[in-house]
Amino acid sequence: MSNLKIADNPKSFDRLNLLPCDHYEYEFKQCSSLRGKFLQYYRGEEPDHECKFYQDLFVDCLKYEREPANNLASLLKLKNYEQELVKKRKESLAKNDVWKLRKEPPSDWNAALPEWAEENIKDSYWFKSRNNQKKNQF
Repeated sequence: MSNLKIADNPKSFDRLNLLPCDHYEYEFKQCSSLRGKFLQYYRGEEPDHECKFYQDLFVDCLKYEREPANNLASLLKLKNYEQELVKKRKESLAKNDVWKLRKEPPSDWNAALPEWAEENIKDSYWFKSRNNQKKNQF
């Protein structure tokens, strides 16, 4: 079922990557809203299929929050869901071939800006506030 190991004491289980129940409730409400229904229709998805999934996650979160010792199965469902999300994000990053990742910064990363860029930033709020801070220092 899962590669997670739970100690006898559920409080000792690492809960750092679980979101608060409000997050799962928000996902469910977004899915079941009129906008969410429209998006499901537009994507050609089965109506309410995804919403039921988010509702189940929300209910599992509430169950575990109320009685952690009796609802370890609910905790496992939430952990598996979160692990799948992380796995999907990592896979999409690995498949991204648009950007070439650097191993080190370019040799001229700290070079002076071209003259046209210097002129453009003189009217910026950042430039003005930076010069104000220099004047105010002793």
